[in-house]
Amino acid sequence: MPRKTDRHAAVLNKLQNVVEHSDSNIAAGRRLAIERWVKTYIEQVEYLEDNELQFLYNIFRDESCWSGIKLNNATLGQRLTEESINGIENPFSRYNMACRYCVVDKIHPLFQEQFESYKGRVSPGAVDIDGNPVDDKYIRNDLLDSMGSYDPAFSFWIDRESGALKEYSNVDGFREVADLKWSEGVLGPQRGIAQINVGDRALTMVLHALLAREERIVVLDIRHVLAHQFPVQGLELVRKQEKG
Repeated sequence: MPRKTDRHAAVLNKLQNVVEHSDSNIAAGRRLAIERWVKTYIEQVEYLEDNELQFLYNIFRDESCWSGIKLNNATLGQRLTEESINGIENPFSRYNMACRYCVVDKIHPLFQEQFESYKGRVSPGAVDIDGNPVDDKYIRNDLLDSMGSYDPAFSFWIDRESGALKEYSNVDGFREVADLKWSEGVLGPQRGIAQINVGDRALTMVLHALLAREERIVVLDIRHVLAHQFPVQGLELVRKQEKG
């Protein structure tokens, strides 16, 4: 619809205008990174009011949220899960962002908030289709089903039986994320974030290696390497990929 397209362009322009850098190549690369980010989260950002967009202005102006021309997913995830920044309330679902950006220490507490809110809407004495009393496990699974139908990443982290945070090895975590075509991050060493973009398969090389008898996932982001070593050519490659 034209109105949506116009709004999308207006929001994108406002967010890109906050980028300032003395190196024109880096500035151009960051504007392109914001364009990709907005494309991924267009449903969440398209109709934010100007005062809500201030939250994102604060993030994209923050140098710690950048690594060259790329968004620093580890820092970005932390910022997108804060309650507020510089007095501006976070307009996003903090739990959803914690899941997508692998902010492991925040996922379970934020899920519990969602669970308690969801549970509070269940009528006292409610029963399931078999006439059994509705318990916490039933409510939790119903909530996870609802979350997963919207985005599998939102039910990825929570164990359905216990309600605890799931544990993933590096390899298993990567395989799960790749199956979901997840674009923000995967588990790295000590459950940290390996900054890759699984969605950009054409420009991402994944090596599954056996090192010192341990399985390792090695990810080479070709775009990042080229942009770092050859800034102009790297940016040109990004533009061609986006157009393609």
